Amino acid sequence: MNQFRKLALQRIANAAGTTASSTIASSRSYVNPYILKNAGILTNLVEKYFNISSFREKFLTTPAGPAREQLVYNEIIKRKPINLVNVSVPGPKGTIITYQVMPDYITIDGIRVPMTYKTAQKVADFFGMELPTSKMSKQIWQAADVKIRPTPLSAGGQIGKKYYSSTEVVEHKISDSDSSIAYSDMIRDEILKHKGPVNLVAGHMKDIIAPEGNNKGDRLGLFGWFGADGTPLEPSITTNHGADHTEYGAGVRLISGTLTITMPDGSKTVRKINDVLDDPAYYNTISNSKGYKRYN
Repeated sequence: MNQFRKLALQRIANAAGTTASSTIASSRSYVNPYILKNAGILTNLVEKYFNISSFREKFLTTPAGPAREQLVYNEIIKRKPINLVNVSVPGPKGTIITYQVMPDYITIDGIRVPMTYKTAQKVADFFGMELPTSKMSKQIWQAADVKIRPTPLSAGGQIGKKYYSSTEVVEHKISDSDSSIAYSDMIRDEILKHKGPVNLVAGHMKDIIAPEGNNKGDRLGLFGWFGADGTPLEPSITTNHGADHTEYGAGVRLISGTLTITMPDGSKTVRKINDVLDDPAYYNTISNSKGYKRYN
């Protein structure tokens, strides 16, 4: 009986942890805030009672670098926390372009996990999906029914049990695991303030975007962290950061590998996003520059 109880509690904790970590990444139109608030607590209690090491604990004790990248990648492909909602935008000659996008950034055990652009590309490839363009990032923000942006830690704030000044955060805490946990917890608290259904949330992080402009796939592309007026805190599509850079405020929100073009007469055509990005008639619907690119 004790073994049965242990197995049952483990399964409950795993299911609850998935609900909490996904936050709003659900195919359902509504996530119960009570479940969201308490699922992580249940998971932690069961893990503590049975001495089960959680991803959250492993992530917290693993510094940024190859080991954390492998930990994040392995957990994502194991849990497959991918659910999608539609975003539709006007296309040329009266068409409507619809692609699917994750309702929130990839989240494991309540942590919107940071990763390098190489890991982001590996994750996208594993699921047969794409990273968004900067134009898609803005379209997603515009389509979101919940728009939030918690105060960036770079303004100074509590990380773990210690307060860090803005200078300390910028110089020493941007990539740290405890910073990602602290900021994700702030996002959770902001989402819980929203009354009603949560289908798509945006504004709270920078997108790791597909390479654009002069980015040949060897530099990190970031875009987003939108303010209330729609102005991105991070407006540059190509940064000076290389393959090992991560940030607590930058996450991965995957896009479906295909999109649907609805013609004025109601007929529909499904096309691969990479083909559309190379199409002179349609690329401008979802990107500011022509051409499909990937990270090296």
